[in-house]
Amino acid sequence: MLDLMQEVKQSVLTQGLVSSGETVVVAVSGGPDSVALLYMMHALRHELGIHLHVAHLNHQLRRQARRDELFVRRLAQELRCPCHVAKADPAKLRQKASLEEAAREARLKFLMTTAQKHRAKKIALAHTQDDQAETILMRILRGTGLQGIRGMVAQRKMGGFIFIRPFLGISKSRIIQFLKLRRIPFCVDETNAQTEFFRNRIRLKILPFLEREAGKDIKISLANLADTAGADYDFIEGEGRRWFLKLNKKKPAGLRAREVQLDLARLNRLPPALRRMVLRIGFKNLVGHTRRLSLRHLRIGEKFLADKAASGEQHLPLIKMIKKNDRTLILRRF
Repeated sequence: MLDLMQEVKQSVLTQGLVSSGETVVVAVSGGPDSVALLYMMHALRHELGIHLHVAHLNHQLRRQARRDELFVRRLAQELRCPCHVAKADPAKLRQKASLEEAAREARLKFLMTTAQKHRAKKIALAHTQDDQAETILMRILRGTGLQGIRGMVAQRKMGGFIFIRPFLGISKSRIIQFLKLRRIPFCVDETNAQTEFFRNRIRLKILPFLEREAGKDIKISLANLADTAGADYDFIEGEGRRWFLKLNKKKPAGLRAREVQLDLARLNRLPPALRRMVLRIGFKNLVGHTRRLSLRHLRIGEKFLADKAASGEQHLPLIKMIKKNDRTLILRRF
């Protein structure tokens, strides 16, 4: 069995997560996963040919937040890595409907700003196989489609940067073991034991119950589900893009086009999975993302397409659908 660090190195190289000469921003909270990620990336930096920058956002939401910030600063100094720290405004974070989502958005913005300042294209996150299992289960319980079940991916383009997750196939228990064997200190987030957050309830209550009732491999099974769903989704998305290009009458559509015109008759003849994907791609082409587009919206759109008597407009989040001459479907930004 490979040593964990060598396994991470092999995974990084096999998946092409980094290239020689690149600068990588490593998100470090001070918790065990991110500390292990920084140590491993630092130990492998010469073999991988990369330069590291440490980034830490202090959300100022916990009593121990200052402790974690100082810990990360000392760790970066010990490893001789440039360290970039910022503080979020907790009052602004609490104004949002979901504190979890607000904190996540603030963190992503900070990481991308840091990467931009230091001309880094890659941002490394320490999500583990356990995090993947929690994410999949959360999405299943909330109701999701194939895109949601694919979970997190090892690398993802967002905002002009590539977020990489070298630990996505590694269990948290192996990471803790790695740290303990090497006597590497880390911080413990006391809020991880609080069950008011949905993810914590998944981690502390639901997954342990499933492990007792369905077997200890439930996290691996959920991670495998994500991998399989991801491969299927990638195939359908590729076909969807191909059909979008065929059906789009207004060429070139370009990035963030103001209008998309689709061949209505041919769109209606597509299988439901492809038709929905073409609509998703059209939506993203106009808006730049699909965060507000749900299955309910897609079903509304499909009903509008299939109803020959329907005419006029059908409004979806941020766009409107317009039937024209029974031959063309127009998607237009408001």
